[in-house]
Amino acid sequence: MANAPTFNAAMKREYQDLYDTMNVTANAAGLRQFLDHCTGNRSRYVDVVNAAVADEDALPWWLIALAHWRESTGNWGKHLHNGDPLTARTESVPAGRPKSGTPPFSWEESAVDAVRHHGLTRRKSWDVPTVLRWLEGYNGWGYRLYHGPEEADGTLSPYLWAGSSHYTSGKYIADGKYSGTAVDKQLGCATLMRHLHLSGVITVNDLIATVQRGADATTIRAGALMRFGEKGEPARSLQTWLNQFPGVALRVDGNPGRNTSDAFRVVTGNYLAADPVA
Repeated sequence: MANAPTFNAAMKREYQDLYDTMNVTANAAGLRQFLDHCTGNRSRYVDVVNAAVADEDALPWWLIALAHWRESTGNWGKHLHNGDPLTARTESVPAGRPKSGTPPFSWEESAVDAVRHHGLTRRKSWDVPTVLRWLEGYNGWGYRLYHGPEEADGTLSPYLWAGSSHYTSGKYIADGKYSGTAVDKQLGCATLMRHLHLSGVITVNDLIATVQRGADATTIRAGALMRFGEKGEPARSLQTWLNQFPGVALRVDGNPGRNTSDAFRVVTGNYLAADPVA
């Protein structure tokens, strides 16, 4: 398996810019099918989060839903790891999972193993770039390393971007075998995430809550509710909080204008309420 690229500031900006500029081009029926599945089974995903990390707020439940849909179109009879049948341990990469227990496995049992195996319990921050970076790595780095923006064919991973304006063609049709003309018909995870966002399933509060575990709840809520240009002490608290993030250097003046709203967007993926450019 290819080594993961360094998750640096440039890579974070790339993910955020791609997410901000994407247009969803997928068929509406496919999006509706995913949305209905996701919202109708939220409790099952939340149960897996609680079993794996003992804290629902430590991991977005919808992140598991995205991987589940992409790997097996939400099939409850398949491993979350890779879509192999639950009647046996996984055969595809990662093979031999779960290592403990006896098949057939329940979907929840296998999903908890997948969450732990892929290190989801060790993360504390889940902003947009981190979510997309993890999802791309979940599938593998072949597109980025061998067919990405800096290569001649410039194919972004369809695991993320299929069904959006950022993807036209290019797909691995077998292990190590790439076709520049093949088209991935499945919906990409970024496309699905965007649909959840536009549909209100992922809200501003959700995105903020996953950005920094342990951040002051009053400050986070103030950011979610604050309006562009609404001066005051809550704005100063928000600016101070935003300054903790790499690349953010705001003047703490209690005036949440252009720079504050732009920084809020970098951190959470959203402008402040009533921002004229939003």
